[in-house]
Amino acid sequence: MADRVHELKCWPSFFAAILDGSKTFEVRKNDRDFAVGDVLKLREWEPYAFGEWGTVRTGNYTKRECVRRVTYVLRGGEFGIEAGTVVLGLAMDAERQKRLTPAEREDEGCARCGKKWPKGTMFYMHEGAPHCSVACVDAVKRAAMSAPVAAETPSPLPPVGPDLDGTRLEMTPNGDGAVRITAHNDPAKPDARDAELAKLRAELATALVAAGEAREHAEELIARANQQRAELAKLWVVVEAAARLQRWNDDDRGGDDEGEAARRALSQALDAACPGWRAKEAGR
Repeated sequence: MADRVHELKCWPSFFAAILDGSKTFEVRKNDRDFAVGDVLKLREWEPYAFGEWGTVRTGNYTKRECVRRVTYVLRGGEFGIEAGTVVLGLAMDAERQKRLTPAEREDEGCARCGKKWPKGTMFYMHEGAPHCSVACVDAVKRAAMSAPVAAETPSPLPPVGPDLDGTRLEMTPNGDGAVRITAHNDPAKPDARDAELAKLRAELATALVAAGEAREHAEELIARANQQRAELAKLWVVVEAAARLQRWNDDDRGGDDEGEAARRALSQALDAACPGWRAKEAGR
């Protein structure tokens, strides 16, 4: 019988704790009849995201995912757990930690060993091809690493280049892949040749100046982007601290110590993100 796979959203703070192993459980509404042996495909979800000009918009999925197997189920209705809620014990499943995809056709099979599987079976994607197991994926990787790399054959060059106002360029490939270029001047056209060379030098100088300016502009944009990224990271800490304080306000069972810790965390986050906010508040 194929394993049941549940695809679920997971907020960044909880996702990070599950990913590093410090959080080995998950609290969910029991709207899927979770059972021992089920597989949870957790996708990191950012509930808030900063748009242009500091606006806040609804979040979306990041590119991070992880897979965990349900090893224990504690259903709500007793021990202080709300009815309709379930606490799931989680464990890492090494065989399913890699990305899983359900087969859409019954005739699909492993790209390496040719093993067939029925529709809906989970399999592993590697280099755009399905594989039946991690062993097949690793075997393909080892074969790719041990395969000899073919030397690139240099493209053939014409033995003689075009005329350039009195100058003929002869290009001769060497044995080591390099090319020897020999210029044959025509003394009958010295003026035209000198004028063309001067034009080429001027164009080269202009191109070098433009490249330098483009590089400076790119470095400036990169520095600005890094600065904005750091500021957004600080603002995200403020949002998380504010959400923590809001959860404490909404929870009647929250203690004063927890509320004070939430206020202190929010104050520290504001100090880091907006150093002058205390002076502005005092001036109001």
